[in-house]
Amino acid sequence: MPDDPIHLDLVEIALERAEGTCFERFVHTFYPNLVGTNFVPLGGMHDGGADAYQSLDGTWGDADPGVFYQASIQADHKAKVKSTIRALKKAGRKPTCLVYITSRRIQKVDGEERQLSSETATAIRIRDRAYIGAHINDSHETRDAFRHHLGHYLDILKKIGAAQVIGPSRHVKSPAVYVFLRQEVERRSGDEGLTDAVVDSLILWALEGTDPDQGKFRTRGEIAEAIQTALPFAEPLVREHMNRRLRALSEKGNPSGREIRHHQKEDLFCLPYETRKLVEKDNAEDEALRIRVLTALEDRIALAGAEAISVGEASIIAGLSLRTLQLTFEREGIEFASFLEDKQSGNDYPTIADHVDTAVLEAKISPDKCDLYKATILEALRTTFYKSTPDERLFLGKLAHTYALLFSLQAEPRIVQYFEEMAADFYLYVGSDLIVRALSERYVRPEDQRVRTLIRMLASAGSKLVLTEPVLEEVQNHLRTTDLEFRNYFAVQEKRMTYQLARNCPKILIRAYFYSKFDPPERILVPTSWTAYLGQFCKPSKLDSVEGKEELRRYLLSNFSLTFESRDEIEAVISDDKYRTEVDQIATCLSPEKAMSELALNDAVMAVAVYGRRKKSGEMAQQTAFGYRTWWLTGETTILKCTRQLMESHGARYIIRPEFLLNFIAMSPKTSQVRAAYKSIFPSLLGIQLANRMKNSVYHDMMKKVRDAASLEPGKQEAVIAQCSDELKSSFTRVYPRSLWPDG
Repeated sequence: MPDDPIHLDLVEIALERAEGTCFERFVHTFYPNLVGTNFVPLGGMHDGGADAYQSLDGTWGDADPGVFYQASIQADHKAKVKSTIRALKKAGRKPTCLVYITSRRIQKVDGEERQLSSETATAIRIRDRAYIGAHINDSHETRDAFRHHLGHYLDILKKIGAAQVIGPSRHVKSPAVYVFLRQEVERRSGDEGLTDAVVDSLILWALEGTDPDQGKFRTRGEIAEAIQTALPFAEPLVREHMNRRLRALSEKGNPSGREIRHHQKEDLFCLPYETRKLVEKDNAEDEALRIRVLTALEDRIALAGAEAISVGEASIIAGLSLRTLQLTFEREGIEFASFLEDKQSGNDYPTIADHVDTAVLEAKISPDKCDLYKATILEALRTTFYKSTPDERLFLGKLAHTYALLFSLQAEPRIVQYFEEMAADFYLYVGSDLIVRALSERYVRPEDQRVRTLIRMLASAGSKLVLTEPVLEEVQNHLRTTDLEFRNYFAVQEKRMTYQLARNCPKILIRAYFYSKFDPPERILVPTSWTAYLGQFCKPSKLDSVEGKEELRRYLLSNFSLTFESRDEIEAVISDDKYRTEVDQIATCLSPEKAMSELALNDAVMAVAVYGRRKKSGEMAQQTAFGYRTWWLTGETTILKCTRQLMESHGARYIIRPEFLLNFIAMSPKTSQVRAAYKSIFPSLLGIQLANRMKNSVYHDMMKKVRDAASLEPGKQEAVIAQCSDELKSSFTRVYPRSLWPDG
């Protein structure tokens, strides 16, 4: 109902956000309903320093007034009261009493009144946020005053995301990588609990603000766009799972506890009334919680600082305290979250002082104040950790849950760094299948160039991409056989070809040629003939010659930043008798599957060369947390059944999946995106609300993994990380989004 009582949380939120002019207008409407018609507003220029006065005569007010009213949102109430009294006296007024009405909460109001009354020789009465909250529901008029003048400050509860600006910071080593990789291995094995929790959370967040009564719906595309705008790095996860989770959430009585409405005819989605009300209630409680925590910090700091810290400075230091928490979560979030769950009483978090230094440095606090501010922040946070109020414990828990959500989306900066550093250390033999697919993307739109994007990003990250002579010869042979197929079967009927007919062509380069003709990229001139198309890579007339091989080699090395290794160099890596025996066994096993025996032999050589290179480069003797650096980059799977004994003999796999690299390297969030996410999320309202959508079971499972990691010696922890990493790189059982690696 329009005149329902106003919840005190809403009063807190609106007053915290209220601007000076709106608050003054609110007071002019609200306060007369408490003190009567003798409350007389002054002009817009505050005639003499006050906002209103109390008329001695309810009708005319002929006598000089002695009671004045001042409405203010200023942080330093003492300074504002004193300046108001001075301004009134300077204007010729004779104030006997000043009623100071403030949007802020003031501790020990009676003591402040006595002190200020003594210092100004004027009776001071303070009506703060608590007073307003206590009287906001006194009447229909007081509620109307709030709704009319301050109600718009509550719009944020329906449209989430108005976040505070928080700057970036650097990251450090951590068991975060261990936890993330463990989760990914579990997710690959069919444990989708974390995935569902994350995607459900983001869908509900994206639908906040929808309302069927007002015609406010969102399409699938708008839901995805809303999520990707706030969390760009969530795009692969959302693309893969969103439709499935939309169906699940649309089912009545779904286990998530919240429902969404699906208007199937128009394929539109919204939150039902019941869920919207729960969301708004959660939002109000969360924002009020943040405000109460900030206010508690301000009060704690003001009391501890005594005369050395002004009220205004207490507000600044409280903000720096929250910034310190954000920095700690960002740099050491998984350990910090674990510390908050199971801290040892009396011991500070080890690196909290470092984060205090960073927060103060960022704020450009004057040197003469730095030491005081740092000491005050440390003491305030120490109380927050060990003598926290229920509000502070709840707030820290919500931030920890938010961290868990971001962590599960690869938003953890150290996860990003881990994969970036891994990419910089790869030594990859590039398979002929990848090379051919890269050639086929010559006239594909840039956003759809999967292999070229992968190769380009790996090269820019520092990976060494190797084109071996056997692979070069395979690519040359593929071009030759493709050219023969085109001339024998397609040349005479090229004018009759359609898009659908082209799709059924068995050769990827022929399909790509026709695609470029039927659907050319914008502003790109495509070849008008097959000869011109093939000539991009090598002159068709030279395909059978050594000269053609050299032309193709130079093109591939130059265009894809590859390094060349001759057949002699590869043979030297596998010259041991053991390696030669393994090559012969694999080639024999593969021969029935390959059109030519040379292809079987080449594949066998590439598989065994991985182990030979690892041994030669010392990878077998010195393991790192990144796992092995030498791999065969290929989508080849036929060879796997012929190399089981090879992998058992060497105790490791040798193929790295292109899908893994696309998902975790080429398409993983860049550090700048992660910084932007933290900047807009911690410790904002959005951050707290995201925490509401993270299931407790998922969060506690993550904390268990942290404790598991902490119980291991550093060497063992590194070994587990390396093992999980190598499993992910080479697993052919993990299902990746089809869009990561579509059919050519």
